[in-house]
Amino acid sequence: MWTLTSNNKLEHVRDFVGHSTAVTCLVKVDGKGRFLSASKDREIRLWDSRFNCDDTYDDDRLLLSTFEDIDSRPIQGIAILNDGKYVRPTDKVDMAMAAALSKKAMKDGSAAVTKAAKERHIIGCTCNFATITKRHLVVKVWTVKQVNQDDDDKRSLLKDSNVAEVTMSQDLEHDAVVESITSVPKKNMMLSGGEFIMILVILVVA
Repeated sequence: MWTLTSNNKLEHVRDFVGHSTAVTCLVKVDGKGRFLSASKDREIRLWDSRFNCDDTYDDDRLLLSTFEDIDSRPIQGIAILNDGKYVRPTDKVDMAMAAALSKKAMKDGSAAVTKAAKERHIIGCTCNFATITKRHLVVKVWTVKQVNQDDDDKRSLLKDSNVAEVTMSQDLEHDAVVESITSVPKKNMMLSGGEFIMILVILVVA
């Protein structure tokens, strides 16, 4: 990751290491720094760049989740359909954090909220995205939901465990090969283009 300094020069900030083969696409998820990366290893990874954080501790997560074997072909393109929510204990208090804390308190009790803040747990992580692969007719739509960080399941609390999991919610088949996709922000709408020599506008049901 690079940042543009005040004198208009690029300065290196940090690396994001994880994929075993070449990265095929990158896409920004939200304004809080999350992004998705896809690779020829057929994995999609969800990251927190922490570009908007004043500080970064050794225990703060950069890699949030690894979605393995997401397709039989390498992913060629990703479009974010809904940026969902992302709540970190280090964020400033806003409506999303207040709602997440209230929900957790009602479900697990106030002690669990205190523990989550102390141990810097991610307390909200969702989004929706679509993918395409090379020379294929199908656009797949995916839903990302947070994994419950249960104290009884120690694996869910490990630094290298997944914060979120992904499930396929729709399989949109086209009449010809889809070469590119993009989304209309906050509208659950997607544009797809390819060998059908037109641009399709698709309303995606969340």
